[in-house]
Amino acid sequence: MEELISTVVERVGLDRSLAEKAIAVVLDLIKSHGPSAGADQLIAALPGAGDLLARSGGSAGEDETSAGAGGMLAGALGAMGGGNPLMATLAKLQAIGLDVDQARGVGRQVIGFARSKADPDLVDQFTQSIPGLSAII
Repeated sequence: MEELISTVVERVGLDRSLAEKAIAVVLDLIKSHGPSAGADQLIAALPGAGDLLARSGGSAGEDETSAGAGGMLAGALGAMGGGNPLMATLAKLQAIGLDVDQARGVGRQVIGFARSKADPDLVDQFTQSIPGLSAII
């Protein structure tokens, strides 16, 4: 995970703490809304991903979405998403302080990292199964 965190810090311009939170939000999307048959396999192929998810409590970004204006924005975006997991993830990322371009950048870095560490065909199954994900990465 150190490699991915450093890449997100460098390429997306986030500080380390925010990069970790953002990566956990994206990993949570992949684990929770991708094909269940390969989720554990994909997370296991990403060094440190399981630990990062465990530290985030499996609910990455949820504590931040419940507070203040960020929480209201997250709630509104989530409602507009009509249950779309990608929109809910964007709302979580915005609630922790990312703008849309930063959120997209984190998503691209996580998927790129996954492709470099896991079977690219497995990663493609996830990007194609989550509505809208392949279009933004």
